[in-house]
Amino acid sequence: MNAIAMASHQPAIQAVLDLYAKTAPVPVARATAALHVLLHDLYREPDAAIAWQTSTLTGDGFPLEFAVTSSDADLRYTTEISTPLVAPVQRLALAQQRLRQLPPAEIPAAVLARLQQMQQGGELRYGTWVGGRHGLRGDSYKLYVEVPAADLATFHTPLAECQIPYPTLADRPVRLRMLGYNLTSCRLEAYFRVPQVESYHVPRLMQLCGSGDRAPELWDLIEASYGYSLRGKLPGGSVGFSYSVAPDSLSPIFTLFLFARALWGGDARIRRQFSALAAQQGWDVTPYHQLTQSLALRHTWATDHGLLGVGVAATGSIALSLGIRPGGTGDAG
Repeated sequence: MNAIAMASHQPAIQAVLDLYAKTAPVPVARATAALHVLLHDLYREPDAAIAWQTSTLTGDGFPLEFAVTSSDADLRYTTEISTPLVAPVQRLALAQQRLRQLPPAEIPAAVLARLQQMQQGGELRYGTWVGGRHGLRGDSYKLYVEVPAADLATFHTPLAECQIPYPTLADRPVRLRMLGYNLTSCRLEAYFRVPQVESYHVPRLMQLCGSGDRAPELWDLIEASYGYSLRGKLPGGSVGFSYSVAPDSLSPIFTLFLFARALWGGDARIRRQFSALAAQQGWDVTPYHQLTQSLALRHTWATDHGLLGVGVAATGSIALSLGIRPGGTGDAG
């Protein structure tokens, strides 16, 4: 391994890598090298310090977030690709350049052109993020591409051409926020946001991907983990959701996104409730417990936890994911 791959990362990030390396040293070595490529600008530019405080990816501006999932124990993260000196509209091209250094991460030309087209016609805040996943079966990467604010009808044709359902609600505006592209599975994912989601909205959104009959199961899971009656409305002022489609299937995966603090409160209660849910469902979230030891007594409204994702397909188990900002987590402080 070359010298840069062996070099230490920013302390908060390195602490998480060190923790995962205890049980998965080979995948973490690959993750270490990949992060040096993806975070090149943040480490090398002399005026990049501001980039560690101004990202829209996390609540306090840190430009990287780790994630745990009920599906596996792989090391997962999402990161900024540059400092604020690079305009958001230029970051997709920069992400392509970085990913070319991380085989087998190559963005097909047609997909890149489509994503660039979708970014035209409005202002962007962050432009592009890159996600990484490193496990015993290999590495994979994902683009998260911001789209400008516009009426959903603006994107009707591009979404249809990507075989992504076109969601509408009669009594709520639905806005497309972002597109995701997994460079390994070639899955495209469209991320939306809608305000004040009530119980009757959920099956209407889920039925577009063939999982509408599982809406009660999803609702019951969220209500049970919430600890109180939802009273017909999901917590938080707005809720995110996504449709993920694969090239060989027209049946998308539906994922609902809630701010963990809107559902559970401060970090301590988030940790307690998520752990209880994992135990109830039989999920092994050992890395999560280790990452969040220092949060067990933290009750402030500003949380290190980010979004909770609840993924549902037409069949199979419901999958949960939870974002965690490094720094206040475990030994990363």
